[in-house]
Amino acid sequence: MIRILSTLLLPSSGSARVMGWDVAKQPEKVRPLISTASGAERAGYDYITARGISGSFHSCMGSPQRSLMKGINEFSEMLGLTDYLDKKFYTLSTGYRQRSRS
Repeated sequence: MIRILSTLLLPSSGSARVMGWDVAKQPEKVRPLISTASGAERAGYDYITARGISGSFHSCMGSPQRSLMKGINEFSEMLGLTDYLDKKFYTLSTGYRQRSRS
């Protein structure tokens, strides 16, 4: 349900709304309204690197592909994640996981 409401997964049936916006039809309206930080272990994307997670979240927010890698590098420097970008997500502490999703 959280993945559907955060526009990471389309509903298989029915519909879902966040503050009146349809998550499948209007994800660009929903994404600025939400923020998730799951403490659940092995949430499904834990086996991707922090760089991959950061890239997928930046893509969801509409970052242009050509500036994505530059943005990830700059953003990771600001958050102190540079040394952790190529580590599997599940190996990071909860704090670093939450930072890489920011």
